[in-house]
Amino acid sequence: MKPISLCLTLLLCLSLPLSAQRLQQALRPVKLDKQLPAANYSGLTRISRDDYAVVDDQSAHDGFCILSMPIDSISGQLHLQQVALRASHFSSLPNRDAEDICLLPHTHTLLVAGEADSRLIEYTRDGQLTGRSSAALLPHPISNHGLEGLCYDPTSHTVWAMEENNGAGVARLIQLDTELQPLRTLHYPLDAPKASKAGRNHAHGVSAVLHYADSRLLVLEREVYVPKRKIGAWTRCSLYIFDTATLHKTLLWHVRTRMSLTSRSFANYEALCWGPTLADGSRTLLLLTDSQNRYAGFLHDWLQILLIR
Repeated sequence: MKPISLCLTLLLCLSLPLSAQRLQQALRPVKLDKQLPAANYSGLTRISRDDYAVVDDQSAHDGFCILSMPIDSISGQLHLQQVALRASHFSSLPNRDAEDICLLPHTHTLLVAGEADSRLIEYTRDGQLTGRSSAALLPHPISNHGLEGLCYDPTSHTVWAMEENNGAGVARLIQLDTELQPLRTLHYPLDAPKASKAGRNHAHGVSAVLHYADSRLLVLEREVYVPKRKIGAWTRCSLYIFDTATLHKTLLWHVRTRMSLTSRSFANYEALCWGPTLADGSRTLLLLTDSQNRYAGFLHDWLQILLIR
């Protein structure tokens, strides 16, 4: 390549949108059915090198479990034979439809977001209630479309909580201080739903939020459509970089899965968190599905790993 051509190529690469520069590879999804008990996994956060705290939105009591999921430091592949449920930490509180969880690094405690009461409740790492909680963050949520995403922002030392869908084409995004007091509310613009007719089930909106860099967040949108006869069900999952300063979103990754007589790739991704950084500087991003307790033996617990540069 001539020097001038090389310069033009470099300039073109520098002018590409952030999303085109950042997604290095989407690894093949991993099925976890043999390693983990069937559940309704809906939120995930990394708490140590190989351990992750996960919430189940259908558990009998509020709390979380600890999963061990070692990831190879070179390839980013999951050591599947070492994946295991290590511990369960549930409180005396009844189920609140727990949808997400995040680690507060300054206190080494965990926050669990409940969709039923729109509150954040704090736990110690061994599952004890600390006594701290937020007020109801969404006084008038749409039924089953309330508080869904939760993350800690190390740049601003704040917490972000996000609803699934407010019914008006946006999802409210609430920033809180570390005392769990609301600071401001932003409106995230949702993609228009693709389903063109009524079915047995239809869900559309945000399923997870995660800090990305400076003022930017990762927002996972997903649409799930199940027809009356169930065969032909599909999901559409899109991961966006959302700038909280400009309110602009940029697509990072997208996948569509389906359920048919020949395909059982149907994957409703609801949990999102960072994994380890690899030897070459790539970061691993983990997405975990809610299989509805591996519904009727047709659905599976999938883990998707993305490599981000």
